[in-house]
Amino acid sequence: MGFKLAKRRTSNSSIATCPETPTSSSEFLEVPNTPGQTFGEKQCFRLLKKWCWESDLTVEDSLIMRFAHFYNYDLEAAKLALEQNQDNHLLRLQMRGEVVKQVEKCALFPLQGLKSKMEGSEVCYFRPSRFSPQTTDSSLLIKNLCYCLNDLSSTEEQCRQGVTFLANMKSFSTKLYDEEFWLELLDVLQGNVIPVNISLFIVLNPPTWFGRIWRQMKTHMSADFLKKVRLIETEDLPDYFPQGYESYLPDDMKGWRKTSEIVEDYIDRRVFIDKQASRKKKSRFGDSLELRLLEVPLEA
Repeated sequence: MGFKLAKRRTSNSSIATCPETPTSSSEFLEVPNTPGQTFGEKQCFRLLKKWCWESDLTVEDSLIMRFAHFYNYDLEAAKLALEQNQDNHLLRLQMRGEVVKQVEKCALFPLQGLKSKMEGSEVCYFRPSRFSPQTTDSSLLIKNLCYCLNDLSSTEEQCRQGVTFLANMKSFSTKLYDEEFWLELLDVLQGNVIPVNISLFIVLNPPTWFGRIWRQMKTHMSADFLKKVRLIETEDLPDYFPQGYESYLPDDMKGWRKTSEIVEDYIDRRVFIDKQASRKKKSRFGDSLELRLLEVPLEA
């Protein structure tokens, strides 16, 4: 399941997203001026870009920024992680093929426009009752998860604010519980598969039997991650989301938006964005073997 990421240090630093991977050494000077960004952060980002170019690694600047931020601008740790993850296809997923088919099942998708009250982080919604391990390959839902987290971690602000992961446990039963999948999910959420900062993990309306499973799951969480977890009921939602949050919630949470419309809008928007990004890469780098290798088929 992807690659284990190198151990990182904790910090609250951030860095801005730059244009694309440089095609000449002169482009290393092009680091945007972001308010609050330190000289050390700018220098780390510039050195990472330079190292990728010298190492013949084609890496988007947004991804370089993401690794730099995840490793709190520890240059050597970020280098090691970038090198280890150069073939990590979970970082380069696109909204096509089996990813589209899985997202269409409405089990896991972002809630566009909704942000948490304290962290200001965007929200990824998960409805476990719509995933059956008996009929669906769990790796497809993991790809679905990674795609959404990639989308919600693509800018400096998103990396700084993190992602709120909201798991609505309504109608979830023991026959749908698959230990291997939940451990894989925790692995992803804790940043062990792709670089991601989960700022808040809400387990909404957990069933009574979930307690004994949860005790086991907690043993697979780091102390820092466990502090971000909240087991709550529906009436507690106003404590975590600002006034008017209902207008962003799907109707299966008594929100004001149809779940199917949220998902359809998200797929349409991401298909367009991914196609535009692919055209931009091809116009910049050409239809090279290296580029084709970056665009790993989703069925692989």
